[in-house]
Amino acid sequence: MSERRPPDSLAGHLAGALPTGAETASRVRITQRGEMVRRPGEKALPFAATQEFSVHEVGFEWRASFGPNRLVRMIVVDRYRGGAGSLSARVWGLLPVTRSSGPETDRAEAIRYLAELPWVPHAIAANGELSWRRLENGSVEVSTAAGGRLASVVLSLDQSGLIGEVSGMRPRIGGQTAIETAFTGRFGDYGELGGVRVPRTAEMSWELPEGPFTYWRGEVTSLEAE
Repeated sequence: MSERRPPDSLAGHLAGALPTGAETASRVRITQRGEMVRRPGEKALPFAATQEFSVHEVGFEWRASFGPNRLVRMIVVDRYRGGAGSLSARVWGLLPVTRSSGPETDRAEAIRYLAELPWVPHAIAANGELSWRRLENGSVEVSTAAGGRLASVVLSLDQSGLIGEVSGMRPRIGGQTAIETAFTGRFGDYGELGGVRVPRTAEMSWELPEGPFTYWRGEVTSLEAE
């Protein structure tokens, strides 16, 4: 049975992540750097990004600049806002390269928000749009409605009681198609940023028939909650 409050098994994570007596923030902003690979066999592209999360509702915007050459930059904006998700990529921020929207994108972006909750412990404690269910193996399922369907992610705790891994099924969008694909996210190197203890490194992988494919790898360089 789902509950509106996170289960007691997450109490240790929240106690370790959030400062005692701190006021609840309304949004969290992080900066990142890392690399991303679109398809297996392609070259990894370095990026620098800023991401802002809503705390009291499911919503975020990830704005990244890709490429080592400042003269040819690709700007990617990934967001979920007001129940709608979108993804766009533009060269120099002007010339469109790709754009995605619709029910499958809505669900994919909502799942991204859930999968990145380790960076927003404030939302674990205060987001009323989330539903929670403790699983028999000690992990926790978190869900929200998106794209006319339920979006869910499983949060697995490490030996310290912190979220070390997330997993689930997410639409993998390529061109005009979306393929429901298993994914795994791994978080590590917990440390204090902006007064909050969060994982400073992470990687995301698709579980493809030929094996795991890590498509995103990065580190958080700053955090600000307000």
